[in-house]
Amino acid sequence: MRTTHMLAAVLVVVLGVHFALGQGAPREPKTIDPHLSTGTLVTKGESKTPIGRDKLLTYKLEEVDLPQPIEFDIRGKQQRLNKALRLTISSESIQGAHTIWIDDAALPRVFGLGANAIGVLIYDRSILRNGAEISVSDGKEFVTLPEKLRLPKNFTATIEPIIEEGSSIIAIRSALRIVESIRQPLIEIEMKTDRAFPVRNAVLQLQIGKRFFQNELREGSGGHTLILDVPPRTFAELKDGAEVIAFYNTPDRSGASGREIWYFGRLNKRMLK
Repeated sequence: MRTTHMLAAVLVVVLGVHFALGQGAPREPKTIDPHLSTGTLVTKGESKTPIGRDKLLTYKLEEVDLPQPIEFDIRGKQQRLNKALRLTISSESIQGAHTIWIDDAALPRVFGLGANAIGVLIYDRSILRNGAEISVSDGKEFVTLPEKLRLPKNFTATIEPIIEEGSSIIAIRSALRIVESIRQPLIEIEMKTDRAFPVRNAVLQLQIGKRFFQNELREGSGGHTLILDVPPRTFAELKDGAEVIAFYNTPDRSGASGREIWYFGRLNKRMLK
């Protein structure tokens, strides 16, 4: 009987100490992970038919909180955000590196969400539009989801048009390159920007639609102009109205690389002279 009382007393003391430690230890605040945290649904698709090698199904767009406000330089303007958008692509089975596309806007910062989904965070919502195509590429295959992006009217009203003040296409003209006895007709697309191209240990590239150019691109004097030289056949293949951007390293349009992106507007072939 005495042994029983002693055991009971020890148990009470142990529990008391455990309770006291639990009360006294400060709780660490939960860190918000926008890759995984619960978001507010903006819109989603409904397709259940798998397509492509990765057996893609549908999409979901959510608004998620950031762990702390982040400042971004997007098209020359500072923006301070405390929320982001998370676009998730579901699949029956997906793995490896991928890029998600919204129309011509590439989103290469894709992360895995298990074996059945990939996602990407979007900070620049101006790349979204109602009816946009959503695609996924992996270097071997480019697959466009059958469902287009459908945005509610109240969300669409918050999207500002894509404009970079001081950056534009200023001329499209026919030219002729003569090397010895070879005459090569060309189309020159000239662009200017108020935001000078800095000296970088990286190659400046140009994207028109889903076409990328590097060797055909040259900088003008002063670091404020670019000229793209392409054969007439290549120019004819470019989509009229395609977005035109210059970038270093990656054509990431999520907003995270906004300082490295120059937006020149849309290609207008009627400018050709």
